[in-house]
Amino acid sequence: MRTSSASLGPEVQAIEVKPTLGPEHKRLDVFVGRWTAEGTTALGASDPSENMTQQHTYEWLPGGFHILHRWAGHTGSRQVDGVEILGYDASTDTYEVHFFDSDGWVRIYQARVRDRVWTFTGTRERCLIMFADDGNTMTTHWDRSSVGATWVPLCDTKATRA
Repeated sequence: MRTSSASLGPEVQAIEVKPTLGPEHKRLDVFVGRWTAEGTTALGASDPSENMTQQHTYEWLPGGFHILHRWAGHTGSRQVDGVEILGYDASTDTYEVHFFDSDGWVRIYQARVRDRVWTFTGTRERCLIMFADDGNTMTTHWDRSSVGATWVPLCDTKATRA
């Protein structure tokens, strides 16, 4: 009798290499902690700019392969909460970010890192995250696009590690 995972058949198991922890996973450690963020949304064609305040928590999930990111805050007077899972995908040599928020949005971003700068790229949004030399401040700039060709500013935030 063959044994296999409930989600992976024997064919997939035979060709997939079991993930191992490496320095790529350790790079995610820069996010770990509690952060307080403030920022503004960009002025849109029909939307005014709004202030944003958020509390963020990034923590390692068991096994040390993935980071769980939770946030809660306000955009203007509206409550906005969400979660992300960040992890490294050795098969593409990129990080993958899965995003879900209380407004119903679901996004998947491919992320790369160079020095202290992270870039998240999705089909409709992209983000540049820059960490200060001491690692206790991160600034973010988000852009959006309806077709992935012409990008316009979405929001900017600055977060400080608690």
